[in-house]
Amino acid sequence: MGSSPPSGGAKQVDARRGRLDSASARRAIIALGIGLLVGVVVATAAFIVEPSTDADPTAPGIVEPSGDADATLEPTGIPADELTLRLLEPPEAAHLEIDLTTLRGFGDHDGVDMWSASNAFGSPCLIAIHRETADVLGTSCVPTGGTTFVDTRWHGLPPGAAYRFTLRGDAVDVHHLLPMGAP
Repeated sequence: MGSSPPSGGAKQVDARRGRLDSASARRAIIALGIGLLVGVVVATAAFIVEPSTDADPTAPGIVEPSGDADATLEPTGIPADELTLRLLEPPEAAHLEIDLTTLRGFGDHDGVDMWSASNAFGSPCLIAIHRETADVLGTSCVPTGGTTFVDTRWHGLPPGAAYRFTLRGDAVDVHHLLPMGAP
């Protein structure tokens, strides 16, 4: 008949498995502890670090526009060209949901072309395009009644400076925003 392994051998295998299981458990607990520690550090850093003025143009450090605009752009009456349509039509800009039939050009200021339109929800939109690099610098669609504006930082501006383009009826006002303490 067949022989069966000695009972001591079976216990030895089980003991070894038990050691492996407890070692795996220790590694899992250590990994979980490290993960929790990293999560706490990241969450704490998010509360301590000051927000960037790139993310929020109204954050401390940026002087808000006051008074008259530095320039005002009027509608040009020129229809959108191939480049503008290519940059704003789906799939490139499907997320904007802009009704391309409502595009109106306002010309450019310091190399930035300004366009307005309505989106699929009837909200006014403002679009800043840099033709030289074929880049959409910024877009903003705000429900009717809100202030529609786009901030852009561009070459030739001092560090921290920006242009704010604000849609005002049939015109676009341009404000040169400077960092606090700038001349």
